[in-house]
Amino acid sequence: MRLTVISYTIVGLMALLLLGFWKLQIIHSDLYAQLAERNRVRSIPIIAPRGAMLDRYGRVIVDNYPSFSVLLLRDDPQQVDRLLPQIADGLSVTLDDLKQQLDAATALPHFQPIVIKPEATPGDIAFIESHRADIPVLEMLMVHRRRYPRGGFMAHVSGYVGEVSSDQIEESGGRYRPGDIVGKAGLERQYNDHLMGIDGMRRSVVNSIGREVGRLEQTDAVPGKPIRLTIDYDLQLVAEEALVGKKGAVVAIDPKSGEVLAMASQPSYDPNDFAIRISRQEWQELNEDPEHPLVDRAIQAQLAPGSVFKIFMTTAMLESKAIPDTYKVFCPGYAEFDIGQF
Repeated sequence: MRLTVISYTIVGLMALLLLGFWKLQIIHSDLYAQLAERNRVRSIPIIAPRGAMLDRYGRVIVDNYPSFSVLLLRDDPQQVDRLLPQIADGLSVTLDDLKQQLDAATALPHFQPIVIKPEATPGDIAFIESHRADIPVLEMLMVHRRRYPRGGFMAHVSGYVGEVSSDQIEESGGRYRPGDIVGKAGLERQYNDHLMGIDGMRRSVVNSIGREVGRLEQTDAVPGKPIRLTIDYDLQLVAEEALVGKKGAVVAIDPKSGEVLAMASQPSYDPNDFAIRISRQEWQELNEDPEHPLVDRAIQAQLAPGSVFKIFMTTAMLESKAIPDTYKVFCPGYAEFDIGQF
């Protein structure tokens, strides 16, 4: 009797094992194959560099420089949650900031990595490389950061770039993805589609600790196209230097073609502050600055033209041949106001 019970028990256990293997190999084979493929193959985007801005003679005004961003791989959400405090401590970022970035990416597929630190420091790179075994969810992404002339040179003309907003993603019809860098102001925004390239993708084979052991196919990125401006760098430099320590604008136009040879506005700002990710405090300070450095006084300020406008009025009068017999304007160069009316 006891032998019979043991025999039936063994048969039942074998039946359960066979049933489990059948579910694993037949029913859920596609699911486990997909999970295994995700653990084995990793897709890393290749960011396309933006096109350069050149002056009328082909001299580079705005270009790019190589840098690294920190990627967070979210294939295993439970592993990410467990390692998040250690990641925050190693990258010198707050845990709340990381959680906010994860919450903002909840609508994205888990296999799509997100950028958690746009500019990796040498310490960040050393931390990631030394913790490949125990923190396999971190990866480095080589990117091309925008490099503008220092000191706010031609800042209002060139504009600046920044991370795409949620509204821009919805309006793009799928062209933009979270984390993309797009033009926000000036020529960067006006010619964004021309300057912005097409990102590529690299698929790599990784081992159990996330280290790359081989490469599969790779789609190279298509760089953005450069644009040649009508700006003359030398003339722009003269205009910028003439406004140092002053408030105002200088515009030089070729009267024969209408080409803008120089356009400067002061006070200005440094667009390099936007190339990585400007902090909320810095952005608030720029907007609340009484000098209004974000305002392009050449095209946005409402200023009286003064006596310069007389030239245009006289030219219009001569071209229309509406010249009166006597035309006299008294211009003492000043005006009197009654203080009591203010």
